[in-house]
Amino acid sequence: MTDRWKTRIGGAFIGFVVGLLGPIVLVVGCVRDDRMEWSILFDPEMIAYFSVVPLLGTINGSVGARDGRRLGVSRQWPVVLVPLLLLIYPIVMYQLFSNNSKTWGESVLIVAIVGPFVWVAGRMAQQYGVRRYRRNAPTGNFNPQPNVG
Repeated sequence: MTDRWKTRIGGAFIGFVVGLLGPIVLVVGCVRDDRMEWSILFDPEMIAYFSVVPLLGTINGSVGARDGRRLGVSRQWPVVLVPLLLLIYPIVMYQLFSNNSKTWGESVLIVAIVGPFVWVAGRMAQQYGVRRYRRNAPTGNFNPQPNVG
């Protein structure tokens, strides 16, 4: 297995772990406020919803690690695109229930809570990719930033 694939798999694993924290934090907050029970984590209907965030975290982690290893710098734009996919859920809820702001407003709140976990998953994996790049970089004057000026 090449170092390139090791970096992508490592980034995907980092993204999955960080993405998994999003639904857990959401459930912990709701359980603390007596809005949910712990059994919601294992409800077969909810597993599909809870698996979206770790899946997007895994994808974003792989994208971030690839970008960090390829360029040796961490840029924000490659890992911002995947978290924006979460906005599809509130948009669909608004289209279906435009009269009921409680329904689509709740989906906006959920995305606002779990969305940053997907973004952070990509950024952490990006740093992992940058470190892998620097470890394998040629010796000498290493400067990953372009010389501007």
